[in-house]
Amino acid sequence: MPGQRRTKVKRYNDKEPGKRYPSSLAQTFLAVRQFWLQEIGKVAKDVPGLSVADFLRQSDFEKRFRETTDLYPECANPPKTPAAIRNALNDMGVGACDMEYYRLRALAKFTGLTPAALILLFSQLVGEEQRAKRERRDPKAAVNQILDGVIRVAGAAKQRVLETPDGADIFMRNYGGDAKNGYLPDVAILNAWRIAFTSGELPPESSKG
Repeated sequence: MPGQRRTKVKRYNDKEPGKRYPSSLAQTFLAVRQFWLQEIGKVAKDVPGLSVADFLRQSDFEKRFRETTDLYPECANPPKTPAAIRNALNDMGVGACDMEYYRLRALAKFTGLTPAALILLFSQLVGEEQRAKRERRDPKAAVNQILDGVIRVAGAAKQRVLETPDGADIFMRNYGGDAKNGYLPDVAILNAWRIAFTSGELPPESSKG
């Protein structure tokens, strides 16, 4: 709609009162809400950014959101009614709520990026690009450094899978003791990932969110 006021993400620096999660994550939710349906051909390309109500009416996000919250019955007060889901979607797009895991998984399910880690990776790259610009670093180099680190981790993970005998644990480990408390994810693998990720050049840590 011409003249429609565009929703804006409130940007906070780290440690600044009011910040709940990275602005790049809120921007990702906002971009999907406004422009995903145009991108996948559900609405015309020339349609301007959709409102929350229009997005929910023309997509199956509410269904995906409900399917996801149903997986975690004990999560704190997840939105259930249409009005509550509408408000939750708006809050996620401006950084005005806590970003519980079920919210990330709902977005991942809706977009088809079913490992929610891919949503986090995308928002991390968005955030690093913006940090690099603010700090007058090369955004392309910064993003490539992160991606190279992720590729090294993926290579280490793939090698682990290939080297594991059929039927043996891949990422779990028996640390001894009773099965309930002694059978856990293998942190040695997590450490191998750390070594792989940090073995190349990476962007400097930033205090700006």
